[in-house]
Amino acid sequence: AAGKSALNQGAPQDATVIDCGGKAIIPGLIDARVFIGEPGGEHRETIASASLAAAAGGVTSIVMMPDTDPVIDNVALVEFVLRTAKDTAIVNIFPAAAITKGLEGREMTEFGLLREAGAVAFTDGRHT
Repeated sequence: AAGKSALNQGAPQDATVIDCGGKAIIPGLIDARVFIGEPGGEHRETIASASLAAAAGGVTSIVMMPDTDPVIDNVALVEFVLRTAKDTAIVNIFPAAAITKGLEGREMTEFGLLREAGAVAFTDGRHT
């Protein structure tokens, strides 16, 4: 049952009850602005290591900014991020693609193709 017809039927007799009074209970946090070194700056951080750090802090999903070297401004790099995340990450990784090529603020990227490839947002990262 749901809504007004839902009744609290209590816990089963053998259930362990944990008092969460004064606590915030959530299924997981989403970090919507994460700067990861990979691709290009793996010496700083990889998708895998960022994923582990996120999970340790209760984050279950991250939106990865395009400020990498090379910049995530084309379909191949969006696909690379998604493939690498699928193979190595323990949290959800959602790539954001650059609004402009090379984050230079001059020539727009191919929004439609990037979206089809899996980009969830568009930003010029630290430049916006």
